[in-house]
Amino acid sequence: MRAKAENFREKLAGLQFPGMKVRTLQLDRMIAMVDHLDEYKECLVCRNLLDEADHLTDGFDPVRSYESFESEYLDLYARMLSHLKEDHGLMMPGHYRNLYALIMMIAGALAGALMIYMGRSASFGHWSYETGILLGWVIGLVSGMLTGHKKDRVLKNENKILFN
Repeated sequence: MRAKAENFREKLAGLQFPGMKVRTLQLDRMIAMVDHLDEYKECLVCRNLLDEADHLTDGFDPVRSYESFESEYLDLYARMLSHLKEDHGLMMPGHYRNLYALIMMIAGALAGALMIYMGRSASFGHWSYETGILLGWVIGLVSGMLTGHKKDRVLKNENKILFN
């Protein structure tokens, strides 16, 4: 099976795309997904997607319209991505960092506003709500990013991250 991934990589390297197509098609991510598909030899869907990727570059004619190649490529890209994420549990880079940062920012801002409200009602000072919300937001952002980064590092060690 590893030969299919290498063959696909060599075929893509040999193709000539106009302008910024290499960047917009995200060929490096497609190659990384093909490598991940190659790891799951027992999965029938992975083998079928590998075969489709191999046949995608067969008979590629530079004179042929790039739009037809691009539509086939993007369809295959989306199917590979959804299969790897849903069936094999792979995650995007920074998934938990972003998720935890968002949740903790919201919780921190609410906790900061609540602390200021409780402090004002108990006459412990006259801090503004903006200060409490901002302070809670920053603490939530930092703690969420640190916690999420730890979880992302564990996923990377288990090779469960889609792209590096």
